[in-house]
Amino acid sequence: MTILLVSTKWLLPNPQPRLPETNKQTKTFLEIPEVMNRIAFCESSNNHKARNDSSTARGTYQIIKGTEELCEKWLDVELDMLNRNDNELCAMWLFNRYKTKPWRASKSCWSK
Repeated sequence: MTILLVSTKWLLPNPQPRLPETNKQTKTFLEIPEVMNRIAFCESSNNHKARNDSSTARGTYQIIKGTEELCEKWLDVELDMLNRNDNELCAMWLFNRYKTKPWRASKSCWSK
């Protein structure tokens, strides 16, 4: 089982509020859905330093630059997709909002 520490405010439905200016954010542990573990394996073999030579996709969930920028905008944080926690945070935000649609190109691997 994989657990991710996140702010509950990041998981609210759209429109999402900006994070508070202080460091006193409410934290909670979030269990990562099994399908996301399968996606991570299919996308990068769980390698948070993985890079795709033919695109801007990087990290465990192979998040492209445009999607990274979308996550940064909605989460109001600067992210580094080669950082395991940042990549996972963006991936979980995407999953919460779009389910598995961002990874449909690799569905034949993770949907088994």
